[in-house]
Amino acid sequence: MEEWKNFYQKLSKINNFKIPRCILLPATIRIEIHGFSDASERAYAAVVYIKCFNESGQSQTRLLCRKSRAAPLKTLTIPRLELSAALLLSRLVKKVGPILQLPIHKIWMWTDSTIALAWIKTEPHKLKTFVSNRVAKIQTLSEDCHWKHVSSKNNPADLISRVCNVDELLENEMWFSGPDLQTDEYENNRLFPDPSYRDEQKCAVTLSITECSSNFYDELFNVTNNFIKFIRICSFIFRFINNIKAKESCNKDVHLTADEIKRSTEFLAKIVQLSEFKAEIDALKKGKGVSKTSKLKALDPFLDENSLLRVGGTLSNADLPFEAKHQIIIPSKHKFTKLLFEHMHKNFFQIGAQGLVHQIRMQF
Repeated sequence: MEEWKNFYQKLSKINNFKIPRCILLPATIRIEIHGFSDASERAYAAVVYIKCFNESGQSQTRLLCRKSRAAPLKTLTIPRLELSAALLLSRLVKKVGPILQLPIHKIWMWTDSTIALAWIKTEPHKLKTFVSNRVAKIQTLSEDCHWKHVSSKNNPADLISRVCNVDELLENEMWFSGPDLQTDEYENNRLFPDPSYRDEQKCAVTLSITECSSNFYDELFNVTNNFIKFIRICSFIFRFINNIKAKESCNKDVHLTADEIKRSTEFLAKIVQLSEFKAEIDALKKGKGVSKTSKLKALDPFLDENSLLRVGGTLSNADLPFEAKHQIIIPSKHKFTKLLFEHMHKNFFQIGAQGLVHQIRMQF
């Protein structure tokens, strides 16, 4: 009750509160608007001043208007309240500009919060919802303004945000005439934000997508022109993959087994078949026969247990090994086939054409 009585008694002193009606100097040649915002746990506020310069180099700053709001009942962090104060200032300046009907050279917006200032200079989509919404509005309302940092002692909005009494207000010269800010001071003002401003930044998720070209497998066969070297490379890759999957039973032998060589050869043959005979393979997987127009029709092809395309026909009853009866089908003009023929030709000491074809047809 005593606090209320004290407040009521001091209200009469407001009668002594005088503000000059004239806000411009004679022969004014330059006009600036300076807005200040500040916040505390109790309130947030915005104050707007007009500063003019005349031909003789004199300058004058006058209080134009102010606005304040009580802090919301829901507790907010001080940086968020400072951002709310900056939004209040943006709206106030946006409304004041057209009312003045004066040529404004520059509009300066000041806050003593480095965190709020860092948010204002950040793209809204990078911030969390509460901050993002207010930053987007501030940037729209103050797109022609220059946001700068000011120390708390030079921020007149601090008087309102911390809720001063009448005596403090009347005795404070800065409240009526604004802070003494030199042009060089705010033209070259630099911002070093508190690192905690990143707390309101969204967690950036980076997604990297690699598009494989359709000729990837063709490029694979350009690794080397040596067929057996190519098979060995693939075999060691398969062994590496198997060793990762089965750490307890790693194969560290420097030599490759015949089974590893065979598996790599069949894998490469399967890649070749998918690139050249995809339509036939898809048809056989669906339980259909190959098209009558397919160049493989005469070979009566089928898919084995490893999905390899093999020759069918009457040889299935012959007394021959499975690979000889049902050879793996490979295209005649593929790089794989060329490397295979070159390897077999050298391996059998420059054997003749018929002998070379016979040896290759034992498997392909």
